[in-house]
Amino acid sequence: TFKLKITISSSNHISSSCNTMSFVSKTIKTTIEGRLLIIEAKKKHHHSNSENTKEQKIYDLPEAVYEHADADHLVSYITPNNLLIVDIPLRNREHQQRYLQSSSQASDSHHLHPYGQYRDQSFNYHHFHTSAFTPKVVDAGEHKKKLHMALPMKNYRPEHIKVSVKNNDLIIQGEHISKDNRCLEKTYFYKSITLPPGTQTDHLETHLTQDGHLQIEAPFIEYIPKK
Repeated sequence: TFKLKITISSSNHISSSCNTMSFVSKTIKTTIEGRLLIIEAKKKHHHSNSENTKEQKIYDLPEAVYEHADADHLVSYITPNNLLIVDIPLRNREHQQRYLQSSSQASDSHHLHPYGQYRDQSFNYHHFHTSAFTPKVVDAGEHKKKLHMALPMKNYRPEHIKVSVKNNDLIIQGEHISKDNRCLEKTYFYKSITLPPGTQTDHLETHLTQDGHLQIEAPFIEYIPKK
């Protein structure tokens, strides 16, 4: 099982670590839902004919952490000695107040106007618009729009990046391998976000730029409420 150790750094971040030696590294997924830190992975079996079993561990985060956790910028990676490090940025109280104020004013924010005159009330556009994906709706010509997003993935090669969509959730996975005479180090990247209604995921395209940014684009159709 996972054994979690939590430490708070001086840079307004909180880090947690656990040993992953008995798990398949590529299958490890970390997410935050409310006050819960969720770690999922497939467990290794020594017998070649045995199928890897999935294990999930849920940790109840301290109140001082989950109230200020910036889940959109969570980063996790595996060290050479098989430790899973989960780094959670913490918003300070002043930032948290500004965030809550801006959330309450989100429906009137001019930043959301490109998403259309009408917006699906069940979707949190402000949460999406302020995420690490830095999304924006831009003009695609001929009275059409497209959704543009970008993620910094400087140390990842295109063949080691996997982009998928499941139930309108955009999922980005990456693997970075570095080695020298002493050790081999693998770093894994996982980030996901729910896309807004109107995103044409069947036509989603990606491109890794020379400066290491993963560009993601898809046609976007404004939401029209049902009469």
